[in-house]
Amino acid sequence: MAASGTNLLPAITGVHSGFPQVLRAADFDPAAIDGGSLSLSNGGGDLRIYSDATKTTRLPIDVVRFVTGGTPDIEVHFRHPSAYTNAPYHIERSATESVQPAEWEPYGRDAVWSDYYAVLHMNDGSYIDATGNGHDGAVTGTLSQTTTSHPWGGEWTSFDNNVNEYITINGSSDFGDATSDVTISAWSKANADGTGGIISNRLSSEEGDWFQINKRSSANEWQFSAHDGAYLGEVYVKPIAATADPHLFHLAIDSGSVIPSVDGSSTGTLTLSGDGILNSSKPITVGHYYDLSVTAYDYYGHIGEVRLRESYLSIDWRATEYSNQSAPGAWGTVGTWSDSAGTTPVTKDLTTQWNVLEQLTTDHATRWDILNAVDTDLQTAWHLLNKVTKDEFTSWDILQQLSKDVNISWDIIAALFHITSDMNMRWNIINAVQKDVQTAWQLLNSVIKSQSFSWHLLNAMTKDVQTDWHILESVERDVAITWDVDSSLTAVTKDIDLRYNILQAITTSFDSQWNLLEAVTQDQDIRFDIANAVVTALGAGWNIVNGVATDLPLRWNSLELMQNSLTLTWSVDGLAITPITFIPVRPEIRQIPVPLENRIIPVRRN
Repeated sequence: MAASGTNLLPAITGVHSGFPQVLRAADFDPAAIDGGSLSLSNGGGDLRIYSDATKTTRLPIDVVRFVTGGTPDIEVHFRHPSAYTNAPYHIERSATESVQPAEWEPYGRDAVWSDYYAVLHMNDGSYIDATGNGHDGAVTGTLSQTTTSHPWGGEWTSFDNNVNEYITINGSSDFGDATSDVTISAWSKANADGTGGIISNRLSSEEGDWFQINKRSSANEWQFSAHDGAYLGEVYVKPIAATADPHLFHLAIDSGSVIPSVDGSSTGTLTLSGDGILNSSKPITVGHYYDLSVTAYDYYGHIGEVRLRESYLSIDWRATEYSNQSAPGAWGTVGTWSDSAGTTPVTKDLTTQWNVLEQLTTDHATRWDILNAVDTDLQTAWHLLNKVTKDEFTSWDILQQLSKDVNISWDIIAALFHITSDMNMRWNIINAVQKDVQTAWQLLNSVIKSQSFSWHLLNAMTKDVQTDWHILESVERDVAITWDVDSSLTAVTKDIDLRYNILQAITTSFDSQWNLLEAVTQDQDIRFDIANAVVTALGAGWNIVNGVATDLPLRWNSLELMQNSLTLTWSVDGLAITPITFIPVRPEIRQIPVPLENRIIPVRRN
């Protein structure tokens, strides 16, 4: 049985697109969460949220806690498409679906935070990055969770003073490298006055490129600091009370202007005089600042949700965020929860939707237009197609009838990572685009943006290096570029033998092999390392040299580079003359220059 209600936002300043709104128990009609006949299920699996009562646009949801029944306890975040005064949003209990989408799906957790670099809820000791970007928290020391006096309930992380406890956000050393606009925020409740960092990437006394939000015991105040390498901007806010309420802190930089805020209110502005970019190489830490080895810089208190964003959020946005998250009761108007079974539901059963379309028209392009009118999210549209056909090739045929431009059509399935984690399946989808390997590779590289990873996808398809190489060759037509596609194949394998086997699979001509090696590097020692790796016998190595240079002095020059032992060098050459006869001649031979155009393969020097 479906049930639903429509809520309205309170009076707010401005219009905020993609606003991540939090819902608590007070934001639901009691009948929706009391465990009764119309109640949403415990765990919130059947919760669905739409932009309005017509359910035109379904919204992504991040369910942190959802306990229904006697004492409801709820924390749900959803991405409001446009938050403004009296803006509606429609909450529904699905009659057909009982679980939330996977995190990576269009209406799952990751999509709520699609505009953020990292989001840590700090609520359960896992410190998982809710954006799906992988910036999870790694714990140093032993942290605990606490439920004391938090605005929307639930647990926050408790940090003890002077015990070397903190969290390092994985992979965060590139935060803010490419933009002068960033916003850092965290909820915090101090246990006592004193020094300690809430969040920072300042790990030493370096002169620039860092930020920090911390307490200063000497002046009993909060400190907001940012340094762009040329100028330090600092804003101080006082006082701190040992029993202070939780506060929402923001440190935001807008084109070099440092504009911090506490509880949504600006605390002043300073301008950085350099490039305004916090191009730090240090990771971000929560619960500590300055020197990780000094416990005096540990934070003492509770820290709630941490958010990092590589864009500037206005004071109006921050005020709205604080109003939403700190509201003592419902935030806005809560609509009446009622049984909606009497109305005709908009079905979300993908097969049913397609069957209806089939009855309307047999034209694939028309069906697609209808699907797109219902849900403009291309990723969702792809799932609709794949749910029906269960075959990527059939689905692609439908898409191709929509657009003959493979680049446009490719946009529809660009989220390969969300469709399947199976490499072979990903390639099957890619290959369904067009059987021409050159086009397939170009599409692959335009989507993945990582030549190394693209190579692995190719290899997952064939396991045959010759086939893989021909794909690369057909794209680039340039040996040097082709080889650079995989950084001298080091991303494929660290094994030099295997790298040379790839060369051999391309061509058995020694001269052609050398052409490839010459395109890779001008360092002759490196060239020979690769060439010689195919064999362990010097005789076979000589065959490669002999296949390139027919001039005996030049061949000898290469052999001398190959071995310092004249006897061994001569035995490789294999001429039936004792080495001693040629000793007087060798110094002259050594003077013979080896022009690059002759493509001589030297060996590594011992």
